[in-house]
Formats: sequence, structure tokens, C-alpha cells
Amino acid sequence: MPPSKHAAKTPEVTLRRLLRAWNAGDEEAGRQLFELLADDVTRFFRSKLFDQHAVEDLVQETFLKVRVANSEVHTTARGFVFGVAFNTLRHHLRGRQRAGVRHQRLADALDSGTYVLGDHEIDPEYVLGMKQERRLLMKSMRRIPLDDQVMLELHYMQSLSRREMAEIFQRKEPTIAGQLRRARRRLAAKMAEVAQSREVLLSTSKSAASWLHELAQHLGAMTSERA
Repeated sequence: MPPSKHAAKTPEVTLRRLLRAWNAGDEEAGRQLFELLADDVTRFFRSKLFDQHAVEDLVQETFLKVRVANSEVHTTARGFVFGVAFNTLRHHLRGRQRAGVRHQRLADALDSGTYVLGDHEIDPEYVLGMKQERRLLMKSMRRIPLDDQVMLELHYMQSLSRREMAEIFQRKEPTIAGQLRRARRRLAAKMAEVAQSREVLLSTSKSAASWLHELAQHLGAMTSERA
């Protein structure tokens, strides 16, 4: 699914103007920017964390960081906000682990992009109420490396370009293109591993992109209902 209707219809020049104004202290501009992007940022966290109070806190923390950010926006305002959200998520996951050898291993996994949410986080409660096909996709997404999950979500569910993701991940565009291909292959392999029956797997395999778009639609509707 593309980004939320309000964000999708808002020209990039408007989002940038609001972001610059908010950075300069215009609170009304910040309120407008929040209204345009909050649903998408909420969905970003909601697909990863069981604790929905933590989701709400992380959304607020993300926008507080956006407000005081001095970094230059090289691509788009949406890409910049999602970059802040991803770093906020990584900081949250790292901070939840206690000091020690296990903490260092998890910190190393986060730094190297090999951290797998499904190994450390309970699946969000709403996953249980999904149709089999959506549940399979969601559970599989959470059982591939976090960097892969985020790349697939940002590209297929939030419609971010490879250029935008190159800024978020601090990598070159051709590298992002190759990582997207590998992420799709890992997702397909994980779906085959997680599927409880061949029938469910076949019904889900029309295309990863199609199911990611549909999953985004479903999560977007749920976010709106909770607003």
C-alpha cells in the first residue's frame, strides 16, 4: 500500500516547508506535519513491537527528534522521518537488553543488520486475528533480518524509492537494489519454512509485492480504527 492518503497527496515541497518551519520553532507547522505522517510512522512501529504503549511512545520520540534535528534532508521529508524512526527503533531494541555478553551479541546483530525480531519479540497480538495468508506473511517478515524487514516495508508498503532508502541505510543505490532482491528471496524462503500447509503457501505466493501492499492496507485500516 502507498503511504496514508493525506501523506500521499501532500507535495514534497509542502512536507519540506513544514519540516523546516518546525525546526525553526513553528509549532503549528509541526502539528500539521505530525497529522500527515503519524499514521505511517505508527504502522512502522506497530508491525514490529508487541507492546502498543511502546509503539505510542516511540512515535512521539521520533517526532521529538525530527523537531530538533539539524541534519540536512538530502532526499525527501518522508524518507528523513522514516530514517529517524528506524534509528529510534534500533536504539529502543538495544536499550531493552541488559549489559553483558548477550547484550553485546544483540548490539552487534543490530549494528550488522542481522538482528531478527521474531527471535526476541512476541508477535503483536493483532497478528493472531489475521487471515492465514496475512498471518504467514507477517510472521515470516518478523523472522528475517530486521534490515531486510525494514527495507521491504519501506519500499513496498510506504513506497519509498531506492534513493530514499540509500540515505536511510547510508548505502549506495545499487547496493540497496541488491539487498532488496536478497530480502525478497529470504522472505520467500522463510514463508516456505513457516507455512503450516502447502495450500496456504501457494495461496500467498501470488507475489511478495502484492501481499506486502495488501498487508499495508490492512495495517493502515487498523491504525485508523485505533485513532
